[in-house]
Amino acid sequence: QQAFNKAAEYINARKGNTRLIISRGKYLVGVKPRYSRDDDIPTGAASLNNVMNFENCDNLIIEGTGNVLIRFADGLPFGTLTNRPGSADSSVHIGSLFRLINCTNITMLNFTADGNNENFRLLKTWGEGTNSYEREHEGLFILNCQQVIINNVSFLNFGRDGAMILQDADKIPVKNIAFTNCSFNNNGRNGLSWCGGEDIRLYNCRFNSNGKGKISTNPAAGLDIEPERYALCKKGSIIKCVFSNNGGNSVVSGYAEASDVIFDSCTITGNSNYALLCASPGFSFKNTAIAG
Repeated sequence: QQAFNKAAEYINARKGNTRLIISRGKYLVGVKPRYSRDDDIPTGAASLNNVMNFENCDNLIIEGTGNVLIRFADGLPFGTLTNRPGSADSSVHIGSLFRLINCTNITMLNFTADGNNENFRLLKTWGEGTNSYEREHEGLFILNCQQVIINNVSFLNFGRDGAMILQDADKIPVKNIAFTNCSFNNNGRNGLSWCGGEDIRLYNCRFNSNGKGKISTNPAAGLDIEPERYALCKKGSIIKCVFSNNGGNSVVSGYAEASDVIFDSCTITGNSNYALLCASPGFSFKNTAIAG
């Protein structure tokens, strides 16, 4: 983790303008919070221990060469802890593998990111779902970014989402985010949460078995299109993608603010729930099989 942290510090100091090569191999990351001696409550439990945090960076490439696996350690605590009577519970976040804030022209290539959620030390639940732990742990967290390209990357087994896209209404508009040949499988909440932005493109990606393991947080979807922070979700192109065997609905969009989204040559299948739950009139489907 320290090696990744130091690389991120170097890149942030340069405001990007870097190509980071991750050599073939397995990398173990993750930081456990410190505990006090008297009441077993972590100090600073709500702080985030992101592995690579980038802010205000431009022109950055992160590329794996050969077989690259970045995996979180066993036994990381996740959830909430009960504080003394009269005080709020402590949130225990693991943090994200990659966190992008106000960044442009970012490319990520050729690696597997494994959140290792089956081996968390689960604390008290938080959120909605059959076994919900809605604390922060994403493979990729994108906030107020443009021109982000992700190719041949797997985001597997994270505590919350494989990836999340967010936009603040008063910041630079999120647009031109593209995932190609990626997998978003076995995450605790959603494979991908698209919560704001336009010109979002998904090509030949897989969204399977999310919200079905030790953690099951609603909506437990392969893809959740859910505008937040007064943002909109529009101009989505989803081509040759597979959504199957998720704990909730494989694709969810319960909001009219999501518009101009096309599914082309996709497969969307449900398990015990609907394959597709959609309240938006702005969706269209071409050569897409829907069953559930």
